[in-house]
Amino acid sequence: MHHAGVVAFWNLFKDLIQAHLRKMRGTDLAKMDMQAWDKWWSDLADVLVKLGCDPALIRARHDKLSVGMRQVLPHLNKFPQLPLSTGGLETLLSNRVKPLLAGRAHGFANVE
Repeated sequence: MHHAGVVAFWNLFKDLIQAHLRKMRGTDLAKMDMQAWDKWWSDLADVLVKLGCDPALIRARHDKLSVGMRQVLPHLNKFPQLPLSTGGLETLLSNRVKPLLAGRAHGFANVE
């Protein structure tokens, strides 16, 4: 495959994968049940097959992550307002705790 063919394949690959990844945002995840979770991963494997890739690693990743998601998804469904981003819980705690310590930080050696 010459350079133009590689670039065309990469653009198709990138567009299809990005379009599918946009379906797994935090707000979408908080609404999912295990059936929807499994379907998202199955659809991702189908995208990879369409692109001529072996989906075995994606399927293994799905299997590994699903163990924890069976426990987590009911809680996400119940509390969709919980932040899911990296550091989201720390941010939530910081926003709630820092105001309580305002004016008292001088009494603590390592409080930001």
